[in-house]
Formats: sequence, structure tokens, C-alpha cells
Amino acid sequence: MHLACRLVVIGFSVLYALSAGLFIVGTFGLFGSPSGPLAGVFLVPLGLPWNRMFDVFPEPLWPMLAILYQLA
Repeated sequence: MHLACRLVVIGFSVLYALSAGLFIVGTFGLFGSPSGPLAGVFLVPLGLPWNRMFDVFPEPLWPMLAILYQLA
């Protein structure tokens, strides 16, 4: 069970990194790609597990965690 959880986290991390790369390429039009408003559409569902991790921390820490999340 521990290995399965680790593989799921690694899988989400890899997919999130790939979608962040697609977001950068789509936003700035790199490599001849047309820039469009839907460049970050994959980041929303893939980022949800990371956002839900904040629920385990006390509520007064949520703003600081959100700032740290945006810096990462």
C-alpha cells in the first residue's frame, strides 16, 4: 500500500510538472506555439491534490502556505 501511494504522488508530480511546462509554452508562445487563454487548463485538476493538503494544517497558517505554494 505504501508503494502504491508513493507511485500516485510521483505520478501526479510528473504530470503536474509536464502541464506546468505546457502552460509556459502555451502562455508565451515558445517553439512556434500559438499563445492561448487555455494554456493552464491542465493545471487546475492536477493541482487539486496539492491544494487539499493544506486542510491538515491549522487555518491561521493557510495564507502563509498559499504564499509559499505560489513561490514554489
